[in-house]
Amino acid sequence: METIKLKAILKSVELGSLKKAAEAMGYTPSAFSHTVTAVETELGVKIFNRGFNGITLTEEGKILLPAIKDAVRGVDKLYSMAANLEKTGGNIVKIGTFNSIAKNILPEIVAAFKIRYPEYGVNILVGDDLLNDLSTEKIDLFFGEEAIKGSYEFIPIKPDPYVAVFPKNANVKGRTIKKGSLYEYPSIITTDGVYATYFDKPLKNGTVITSDDYTSVLSMVEKGVGYALIPQISLSGKSKRFLTLKLDPPVMRTLGVIYDKRAVKKAAAEKFVAFVKKLSV
Repeated sequence: METIKLKAILKSVELGSLKKAAEAMGYTPSAFSHTVTAVETELGVKIFNRGFNGITLTEEGKILLPAIKDAVRGVDKLYSMAANLEKTGGNIVKIGTFNSIAKNILPEIVAAFKIRYPEYGVNILVGDDLLNDLSTEKIDLFFGEEAIKGSYEFIPIKPDPYVAVFPKNANVKGRTIKKGSLYEYPSIITTDGVYATYFDKPLKNGTVITSDDYTSVLSMVEKGVGYALIPQISLSGKSKRFLTLKLDPPVMRTLGVIYDKRAVKKAAAEKFVAFVKKLSV
């Protein structure tokens, strides 16, 4: 049975008149009367006593009234839940990021978020080009470095220093290497902007990789092609395979949440943004 028909019954009870209920719901009196009669016919009982002074519930109508109210409330709740699911994506925040961040930073943050807000879900999508999906709302947020945020908002979460990564058997002393000393060794240059900002003259025997895929870069370092500047987080779980030195002067990138404040509409995404702002460095 259509909910609108049951609502016609409830409005008639509320106003005590079919005519007044018809006006309130935008029906003609004859069409409304037909709707009420159709409900009675479908249920097989007479709900209203009709008279010159209005309407009253029959005994059957009094018995059925609570069930009619429950049915309307149930359908209204169903539509409300469906609308909320459409709006909020089922209360799930979708976060795009890089593999190294997904493995080393996000687990702790997501775990803390889930403890604070267990009613919200989190989907992590890993890929190098997912930042572009912010504009199409395929993702709600992107966890990356500040340098790529463009015109989006950025919440800084964690500093990530670059380190100089040499082959394990490289003839390099100490735990820190000065920038001037780096010119003496064969290098692997990536499209990561750190090379352009850190160095002020050409590097020796530079091998250029037109990518910032650190897995490929580290494979070349391991084979002895040269050293590379790598964000420390990208070395997680691999550092024992290399000789890793701090840079002097240091160079740092800042990792955090990138988002479009005009597009963050989901309850889950709003909560996550508010949550990570409290973690901001």
